[in-house]
Amino acid sequence: MALSGQYERTLDEKHRLAIPKTLRDEFSNPAPTHLYITKGYDDCLELYSLEEFNLFAERLRERSSSEDEFRRFERLFFSSAENSAIDSQGRIRLPERLVREAFLEREVILIGVRNRAEIWNLNKWKEFQGSYGAKFDQVAREALG
Repeated sequence: MALSGQYERTLDEKHRLAIPKTLRDEFSNPAPTHLYITKGYDDCLELYSLEEFNLFAERLRERSSSEDEFRRFERLFFSSAENSAIDSQGRIRLPERLVREAFLEREVILIGVRNRAEIWNLNKWKEFQGSYGAKFDQVAREALG
């Protein structure tokens, strides 16, 4: 099932984030007990189920590690990834260093993006939507051909 939707959330002082039940259920059935948190593109964080994280790792394994850019990406991506347990209240704890790297503040938004969820600083997401939301048709034509 593809992950989708937007969910405004608040980070608490311990950087815990409540994952909505509908989104948890979209990750897998039954809902996952852990999620991988990684650095994402455009100053966001990405959340992957264990299954999707492993599928991504397998796709990368097919590439040659002799390419400098690829090796740099692998090092940065996998060294930033952390497996986080989902607690009984449906929350995960975001690592402090990733919170800083993604410029997350108290107000954040979770968005479903096909095989992952992204966590954005709410203001940065609003800027992104302001820049590209009105150009949806153009963005779609450029991306899909």
